[in-house]
Amino acid sequence: MCYSEAIICSELLDHHGQIRFASSEAIILAANFTNKGMFSNVDGKNNHVRFLRLRISEKLENCGILSADELEIIGDGTLLNKNRIFAVEQVTPYPTIWK
Repeated sequence: MCYSEAIICSELLDHHGQIRFASSEAIILAANFTNKGMFSNVDGKNNHVRFLRLRISEKLENCGILSADELEIIGDGTLLNKNRIFAVEQVTPYPTIWK
């Protein structure tokens, strides 16, 4: 059985460097999220995860690369993309974040 892993932050998640998840699904819940690093998981690929779910309520600022087989972004705030966001199989952006 495979469980999801999550990072939960009530205010600001300021990510630099690398986070390697042990499961195939990663969930990030934060009010504000600044990404200047990379994520990886069970496949051993640097800067790529299988399933990445982002729930950002205020501001998502991506200065790194968000790469996943399936990517889901949900939020009510601002998306500021300064680099790359892409999904190999499916991207599910919810319109409320694109302000």
